Amino acid sequence: MEQELDHKIAELKDQLERGDYTIDPGAVADAILRRLRDLVEFHVERDSDVGGAGPSPLQSRCSYPASGALAPSKQTSGRPSATRPIQVIRTLGSALASALSAALTPELGTQTQSS
Repeated sequence: MEQELDHKIAELKDQLERGDYTIDPGAVADAILRRLRDLVEFHVERDSDVGGAGPSPLQSRCSYPASGALAPSKQTSGRPSATRPIQVIRTLGSALASALSAALTPELGTQTQSS
């Protein structure tokens, strides 16, 4: 089987180098649908092994629970979340850099650029 895969890869490389490779939209669509079906089946089987109905395939819980698949899932309220404001502390280095920049900037006023 590994030799078969190596042969397919070599054949694809040759086609790409020659410029003979064409994309089959039907094959791409079939592969996407097959992958989606396999993914949904995997999640349904995994969640039924954990014990419970599990989430819908559209994912109704956190993808990365804190400690494995048995960790309680995070539920969201549906409301916007709040973020604490960032506190900026001015250091001596940044103050000196600002003063130096201001001292070296010519006092020519503001310049505008037009295209």
